[in-house]
Amino acid sequence: MIISTMVDDYVVYYPIILSFIWASGAFLSRWKERDKKAIDETKEFEKISIVISAYNEEETIEEVLLSLRNLNYPSLEIFIVDDKSSDRTLEKIYEVKKSFDDWEALTILEQKENKGKATALNVALQQVTSKYMLVIDADSYLSKDALSYLLAELTSSSDIGAVTGRPIVRNRTTLLGKLQTLEYLSVIDAIKRAQSLFLGAIMTVSGVIVMYRVEALKEIGGFNTEVMTEDIDVTWRQIKENGKVLIEGCNNGISNT
Repeated sequence: MIISTMVDDYVVYYPIILSFIWASGAFLSRWKERDKKAIDETKEFEKISIVISAYNEEETIEEVLLSLRNLNYPSLEIFIVDDKSSDRTLEKIYEVKKSFDDWEALTILEQKENKGKATALNVALQQVTSKYMLVIDADSYLSKDALSYLLAELTSSSDIGAVTGRPIVRNRTTLLGKLQTLEYLSVIDAIKRAQSLFLGAIMTVSGVIVMYRVEALKEIGGFNTEVMTEDIDVTWRQIKENGKVLIEGCNNGISNT
């Protein structure tokens, strides 16, 4: 009888208490973000590697690549790994590169067989030449100043191994898109903000947009190819190695979901 009562109380009050914690934490975190700034544009820009794993993304990949051309950041290298797409994704990537006089900053890596996102990211990880690597989904777009804000947060302390951005759903015309927008803004974003405020770090990055410290990423062996959610796994392994993982609050990424 006592155990039954305890279970009932847990089921009823746990969601209420936790919701209050997340909501209050998200509200209070807004005050901390008021003084956040992008990196000083008068300083020398650190080189950043952008990595995209693409599989059957012919409908979005061209626009995503074009969005990278509009970033307000001068020192970039871009790696796009085609994970053996069965549609015209790879052809479109080459077409975009050629249209910009063989875009020198863009490197195309072709997988001989489909092995999943984690493997594709590891392939690119071995090629990057910078200290910082930004991973975005192949159907996502970056705000023009996203890199400056993410890098400023990541370089604010040597203890930080990764910084995730705030993804916003682009396609809000469908019911699914509207529900995802509500989920991102009122649930996921609030939880991450509260975790950052109360714990000094977050429990998982957002795989849509996340910037890693390359050295820290290599220290844990890169991305785990044995798990389905490589973003969650890499976060937990970084935290285990005493590396903080934070969230940058500005609207950095737009998902085309």
